[in-house]
Parts: sequence; C-alpha cells; structure tokens
Amino acid sequence: MTNKKPKNRIEIFINPAGFIEQHYYGYVSVAALFESRKELMRCVDRLSQQNQPILILSDLTGMKKTSAAARKLGMETMNETPYQKAAIYGPMLSQVMVKSLALVAGKQQEIKVFDDRLAAVKWLKSK
Repeated sequence: MTNKKPKNRIEIFINPAGFIEQHYYGYVSVAALFESRKELMRCVDRLSQQNQPILILSDLTGMKKTSAAARKLGMETMNETPYQKAAIYGPMLSQVMVKSLALVAGKQQEIKVFDDRLAAVKWLKSK
C-alpha cells in the first residue's frame, strides 16, 4: 500500500533555516485555507515563543487555481497573521494575484513576489 498525498493540498512547516514554509498544490479551496491558517498560526506561535522573527516563504508553483472566496480569505490571512516579511514565488499569474491582494491589504512592504525560490529566500533572510 502506498501513502499517496492528495494532489489538492497545502503543506506548512517550520524550515530548519528558521522561517515558515508553505507549499500550495492543485486547487486551493476555502476549506483547505481554513485548515492551513490553523497550522500557520501554530507555526507563528512556536516561533514567537522562541523570540524568532516571523518570516514566511510561500511556494505557489504547484497551485493550479483558486476561487474568489479563497482569494478573499487569503487577503484576510495577510492582514490577520503577525509577520515581518513574506516572500512568495510562483508563476506570473500567481505573482500578479498576490501583488494585487497585497496592495488591497496594504502589505506591499511586507510581501514581495519572486520568480524563483532562491531570490525569495535571499530577500526573506535579508535585513
């Protein structure tokens, strides 16, 4: 028996380098986002207890699509989650979506988008 991961999922964990890492795969539903917010807040709480900065790296390269309701929830999460910086990378369409949501949320300074992981991590770890 194989342990297959569902193709539509969000994975969130604390990277050994000290930042929260998120990976989005397939269709991102509102239900999946609600569940991922819980895990995100657990990671935020753990880093806060260790007096670590809250830095978030999000990989949208595997995300296929999302609904308007999920995008709205994403914007609420941008506003409600305490973090210093969030670096997001993925295809151009995802970058445009994130830039637009960050603009509406008033988070253009804290949230930056990138073409690739290397550039995203470099900015995220910069002072």
